[in-house]
Amino acid sequence: MTVRWQRPARSKASRRDVRLVLTTAAVGAGLLALSTHTVRPVLIYNPSPSAPLGYYRALAPTSIRLGDWVLVDAPDAARTLADARGYLPSTVPMIKAIAGLAGDRICAHGKTISINGQAVAMRLAVDHKGRTLPWWQGCTTLGHDDVFLLNVRAVNSFDGRYFGPVKRSAIRARLVPL
Repeated sequence: MTVRWQRPARSKASRRDVRLVLTTAAVGAGLLALSTHTVRPVLIYNPSPSAPLGYYRALAPTSIRLGDWVLVDAPDAARTLADARGYLPSTVPMIKAIAGLAGDRICAHGKTISINGQAVAMRLAVDHKGRTLPWWQGCTTLGHDDVFLLNVRAVNSFDGRYFGPVKRSAIRARLVPL
C-alpha cells in the first residue's frame, strides 16, 4: 500500500491574504529603513561672502579635519539672533570652516580669539548696522564631541568668535568646494 501525502489546496482568498501580509510587511520595513536615514543634499550653493562663493559637494561628516568646510546648525541662541538680524534665516544651516578639534584650547579674551596659544582672529564689537555682537569670554579645551568654527578670511563672519564651540553633532555635512 502506498500512501501519498498531499498538501491541502489553498483557496485563492488565502493566497491573496498571504501576499497582502507579505507586501505590507515589505513596505513597512522599507518605510522604517527610510525613516532611520537622513537624506542629505548632494550639492550646496553658498551665496555668502563669509565663505568661498560657489558650489560645494556635500559628504557625510564622518571624518572632519582642521580646515574642512562644513554645513552646520548654529547653536539655538546664535540661530535666533542671526535670523532676527537678517544674517541668515533660522532654517538655513551655516557654512563654516573647522578651526579647532578635540584637545585644542580655544580662548576668547577681549577682541582676540586664540587657538592653542596662537592669536587667530579678532572680533568686532558691533555688526555692519552698529548693533552689539555677543561675546563669550574665557578658555576651554575642546572635548571629543566639540568643534570650533571660524572663517578667518572673513573678518565679519558670524562664527565661533561670537558663539563659541559647538557640538560635532550639529554638523550636517562635510563640504568640498567644486
